[in-house]
Amino acid sequence: MGVVDNVRSRHLAEARASPQLLADVAKLEAYVAETYSARSFVELLQNADDAEATRFCAVLAGDTLLCANDGRPFNSEDLLSLCRSGASTKRRGAAIGYRGIGFKSVVSLAARVHLVSGPVRCTFSRALSAAALGLPESDVPLVRIPHPIGLAAGEAAWPAAEALLAQGFSTVFAFSGIDTRRTVADAEGLTPDCLMFLRNIASVRLDLGGQSAEYTCERSSAERSRRLRLAWAGQLQDWEVVSHPGGVDFAFSLNDGRRVPTRPESALVFAYLPSFETTGLGVRINADFSTDPSRTRVVLDETTLGQIGTAAELAIGMIDDALAAGPAGADTLACLAATFDLGTIEFQRPCFRTELAKALRHAAEGRLERVALRPTWLNPHDYKTIVAATGLGGVSASSTGQDEGQVTSTLRYLGAQTANDETLAAGARESSLSDQGRAELVAYAIRSADIGLPTVRPLLAVPDLWETQGGTTTIGEALSGRLAPSVEFEEHLRNAGVPPERLNLLRGGRSEKAVGGQPVNERDSRLPTDPFGHTLRGSQIETAGIPVWRNAETTVADLLRLYGYEVEDCSRQNVGYDLRARKDGQDKLVEVKLITRPGEPFTLTSNEEAVARKAAGTYYVALIRNLGSAVEIAMIADPANKLALERQCRQWVWECSRYDYAPMRYGSP
Repeated sequence: MGVVDNVRSRHLAEARASPQLLADVAKLEAYVAETYSARSFVELLQNADDAEATRFCAVLAGDTLLCANDGRPFNSEDLLSLCRSGASTKRRGAAIGYRGIGFKSVVSLAARVHLVSGPVRCTFSRALSAAALGLPESDVPLVRIPHPIGLAAGEAAWPAAEALLAQGFSTVFAFSGIDTRRTVADAEGLTPDCLMFLRNIASVRLDLGGQSAEYTCERSSAERSRRLRLAWAGQLQDWEVVSHPGGVDFAFSLNDGRRVPTRPESALVFAYLPSFETTGLGVRINADFSTDPSRTRVVLDETTLGQIGTAAELAIGMIDDALAAGPAGADTLACLAATFDLGTIEFQRPCFRTELAKALRHAAEGRLERVALRPTWLNPHDYKTIVAATGLGGVSASSTGQDEGQVTSTLRYLGAQTANDETLAAGARESSLSDQGRAELVAYAIRSADIGLPTVRPLLAVPDLWETQGGTTTIGEALSGRLAPSVEFEEHLRNAGVPPERLNLLRGGRSEKAVGGQPVNERDSRLPTDPFGHTLRGSQIETAGIPVWRNAETTVADLLRLYGYEVEDCSRQNVGYDLRARKDGQDKLVEVKLITRPGEPFTLTSNEEAVARKAAGTYYVALIRNLGSAVEIAMIADPANKLALERQCRQWVWECSRYDYAPMRYGSP
């Protein structure tokens, strides 16, 4: 008895013994076909790769679609697995497909399926199966019982099938009675990306009724990485795939041989084939992630979370290596930077990118302590000089022009800290800085000293940062004495943000004093040191060092930076707050509201109110009032839970007209 006759007899006997079970299989088949909608071509490609094929093609001949590959021909075991649901001979991890149900997706394509592969030649047909069993066609699955092949030599599709066999294709599927429009639409899901993490397929050819496409994939291997070149329709894409133990691959897009971040929408998660999920980084990641039946969504089960943990460990290892490499690692850091707002993770539904970000943070714990990030006010050139002098790791600009802020924000989320005053002082002592860099350090030191930050003292004592007409000295000596800057250095100080009135004090020969008449480097601790602290109620700081008024969000951000906070402006991201301030590993979410008088109502949008409710004690409303020569800022903690908010129907905002206004005042009295 031949291979087909053997399987046919066995399945006919099973069906006669249990027609209800057969009807259940028919319903399951219909469900799978619906779930896998538009993925039929991808499943056929996957099966071809598992058969070690290097070529795959799809050709339309009349109302018949022919799909062929040059892989290992079918044997009796393969045919049996094809006919049964969940009976795949493939082992998870050893092959791309393993569930044994993917081929059932072809039910959505055709009324009949013919197979020619080595010794296997058969046809699947509900009509033939129903006639053999005496059952309604609705109770019979399509791909279950093989029949002698019904694709005759006289049919229009037969010459096309023979031509494919003559070209060296070893397996040909012919899908008869197809909906041509639906089939062509389904073929759009077979993109060049589908070849990236396949093991064997090197070329794909589609010829579908006037719509033709050809994709090729060149693979060259090294010890831990391989280069890919995807080519189609005159376009080329170059990728570097870095493979790791544990079966996790990272794909870096290449431009002229250099790594460049992949666009966020194209940085897909692959479970060997592309899903609809994004990684949240500027790379593609492939592993044996669990997916839903359509293979388009990643399922966050134990297997997936384990693979995400492995991917996170590997990514942190690459970040460590990139930081150690200095400028040579900048492109890799740019690719591994987050492409979304990491501060909103706790407010997002769990998905691949949120779970990966959490795993990255866990994997990075304690590993980035020797990294010093660039303060926003210090230029990149002098920052690199200072970091190099201290022996700490730093962030270099990417050759691709990638925003350094994304890398810095990511590293900060992972636990890296901005270079503190002690680090800046140590690096400045051992470095030859530019005039711009010295002026930026002086401007920062003045602002910090004006609000009484004790951490600035090391900077005040660094030699040669302040330039006078007669030579150089320390910042502390210049401010506590009567040493005006040189004309050239004064211009640099202006460019660095030192207010004119501050410079006027020096030019007038007056001794620089702070609040209470004490020298700036002898400030006591009675001044507030944290704008979020309860001790600030009704406090006032009178200083000419506060940044001039620009707009509400920028002014609050500048003031928070003076207190040592790393501040990220999120006001244009619609995340429910304007600023995210971080210090000592703690985040504060700040929504800025401009008022003209105490007691004036302010509103929260529904989005802001929802985030405020979820963030609770880490959410603040900063009420800011511009007084011309000064500003007042009142920080109100946990507004959603501690204030009386009334829902108004303007645009469904939340209004508050009763609050305790106890601001800090910055500027002249």
